[in-house]
Amino acid sequence: MNRKYYFNNMWWGWVTGGYMLYMSWDYDFKYRLLFWCISLCGMVLYPVAKWYIEDTALKFTRPDFWNSGFFADTPGKMGLLAVYTGTV
Repeated sequence: MNRKYYFNNMWWGWVTGGYMLYMSWDYDFKYRLLFWCISLCGMVLYPVAKWYIEDTALKFTRPDFWNSGFFADTPGKMGLLAVYTGTV
């Protein structure tokens, strides 16, 4: 992992962590400090976790596996996803 990868993928961690901190800011609950510490650690470590999961998945599969078969965006799959989204 390099800096470019980290900075390109840090936004979801910051958005999610910031939202959690914002929503819990005015509440008093027993483990507030622990919750904030875990949220801050998650904000910083999100890109590292994402990289580790991608690296582990690519150890067991090839990159072309993720662009073919079930993961390919085909018209049939899009229709099935539309039906699923409409029922949920």
